Amino acid sequence: MTVLLLQILALRILALSILALSSGLELLPLEQPPALPESAIQASQVPGVKTDSPADSPADFRSQYPAGVAWWGTWEGATGEARRSGKPILLLSAAPQCHGIPGIW
Repeated sequence: MTVLLLQILALRILALSILALSSGLELLPLEQPPALPESAIQASQVPGVKTDSPADSPADFRSQYPAGVAWWGTWEGATGEARRSGKPILLLSAAPQCHGIPGIW
C-alpha cells in the first residue's frame, strides 16, 4: 500500500512539473536543503571522482544510463545547463542500483 501511494505521489509531482514547465514557469527549490555533516560528505565521496556530471565519472557508470540524457549530480549544475540550453529539467530521484523501486528501472 505504501509503495502504491508513493508511486501515485511521484506521478502527481511529475505531472505538475510537466505542466509548470510547459507553461513557462521555472522550477526552483523553495529553500536550500540543510547542510550534510562533514562526516557524511566524506563518506559519500569516491577519491579522484567528481560527481557534478557523469561525464566526469568512470565509463562503466555512464553505460548504465540511456543515451542522450544529461545527468547532473548537483542542482546548481543542472539549472545552469537548463538555462544555458533552454531545455527543461526532469528531476528523477533514483538510480539503477535502486532496482527495488518498482516503476523506475
